[in-house]
Amino acid sequence: MIVITKKRKKQIVKTQVVTPEVIQMNNNKIKLYIVDPNTTFIDRIEGLFFEKDEIGIKVIGSSTTNSAFEGDRQKIPQADIYIVSANLPDGTGIKIVDFLKKNSVTASKPIIFTIDKQTRNHATIARQRGVDKIFQKPFSIKELIQSIYTLTGSPLAESQPTPIDPKNKPTSTKLVTRDSKPKQKKDKEAASIFRPAPTPAPSPTPSQSKPKTKESEKVPEKEIQNPFKTNKQDDLFNKIENNPLLNIQEVDNSSNQPNQTVKTIVTFTSVSSTGKTSLLVNVAYAIRKYAKIKPKICLLDLNLLFPSVAFHFLNNELKLARRDIYDISADLNYLNEDLLMEALTYHKPSGIYMLNTPAETEFIHKIGTIKAEQIERILVHLRDIFDVILIDTSNAITEDLVLFPMQFADKNLVVLEPNYLNVVGVNKFFYVLNRLEDSMKEPIISKTHILLNKETKNKSIYSDTARDFLYDKKFIVRIPEDPKFIDFANKGKFIVDSDSIATSSIVDLANFIYPIDPKEDKKKSKFPIFKK
Repeated sequence: MIVITKKRKKQIVKTQVVTPEVIQMNNNKIKLYIVDPNTTFIDRIEGLFFEKDEIGIKVIGSSTTNSAFEGDRQKIPQADIYIVSANLPDGTGIKIVDFLKKNSVTASKPIIFTIDKQTRNHATIARQRGVDKIFQKPFSIKELIQSIYTLTGSPLAESQPTPIDPKNKPTSTKLVTRDSKPKQKKDKEAASIFRPAPTPAPSPTPSQSKPKTKESEKVPEKEIQNPFKTNKQDDLFNKIENNPLLNIQEVDNSSNQPNQTVKTIVTFTSVSSTGKTSLLVNVAYAIRKYAKIKPKICLLDLNLLFPSVAFHFLNNELKLARRDIYDISADLNYLNEDLLMEALTYHKPSGIYMLNTPAETEFIHKIGTIKAEQIERILVHLRDIFDVILIDTSNAITEDLVLFPMQFADKNLVVLEPNYLNVVGVNKFFYVLNRLEDSMKEPIISKTHILLNKETKNKSIYSDTARDFLYDKKFIVRIPEDPKFIDFANKGKFIVDSDSIATSSIVDLANFIYPIDPKEDKKKSKFPIFKK
């Protein structure tokens, strides 16, 4: 307490401002609780706010798992705001959001939700559950601090002054330290986070106009309301942004090392029978065959009424699962990686895994037990284990088991055959997606792509037709029809291993889903693709 008093006196002498707000703000810091599996991330933020009274934020607690957080009953109610990671070792951050929103003490307190490239699919669900702000790592620490101020209603949130004409700039009694000048000069872009982006002024002279510009951007009334908006704080914020030891980006850039696999979830959907399941299986095989770093691939068959993915593999080449999708979905509290692994069927020659979706008629009565919540938890756990997840959906385009995976996925592929009914059906499907996108306020159509399967010289779809009737979409690939395709599927073989006219296009599709960098001598089509 004595140390804080000394710091406070030093600050008062420097700023020449003495107000009750200064004393109150020092005694009432914003209390922050962090839930993140990365202990380095937690340590950096704790160190950032430690003994920095001018920021006015204090970390009062942290947890790395769902269970640890729920057990911290003493500190949870004390927090003013929470930072929650989307991905945790024993579940998702959504569970913590639900926990906070259902508790009367914490229901009204703001939540900041952090995602990364692998968990950005959680953003839609998080907003539905009441999250106030979402950050994708890496992010600006200055934006984080400003969001904490705004969400907690702190007076510091008002420290975004509007630009003032230098001719009419008010006088200020504040002292400008020499240390703060070069710091502000360094990072104009970072400083702009704390104020509206003004029209860039002409380059000032180094000695005279720089202090004037700084003073001209401040309104004396707001300095009184926000006593921590000082030269010391400006200097600290610039230091935070420029010092690599304090920059949050350093914490998360480790996931972007070269030669690492890319995680992606892709859905395959159609409005009728178009051969999409055979395409999905061959695409998975092509990725495993051509990728330099072999990714872990899992196929998820959500066509629960007529599952057919497993039928594309020879039964004697499969290591069968001990459980199925219904077993692991029965009680989500027990769902973990070990239980999920027991529900995976493994194809030894290709290295492809499949979640066991049983096709026997005795399971039909269980179809209604699989909801979006179960699919969400399954996908989160699968993403932790696998690099590529390919989802085969049904043709029921208005059902949750089709629409929810499309919200969650990184890419959605809609497969068409070259006929009029397919065009009409997909047009209706895009209408459904458009309505869903409007209600969810999340982009879905932009990550949804169309591809044409079984194209021949006499059966095709003009590009103009696709543009006019299919929401201005273009076919990402056109796959020629090969009568041998069905024979290969029936024998549990992969057509991409043959000299089929469809091989090249399927490999191109695989490369669109996952950067496999196929060899230059890959199989070429025997006749040109029929682009119209």
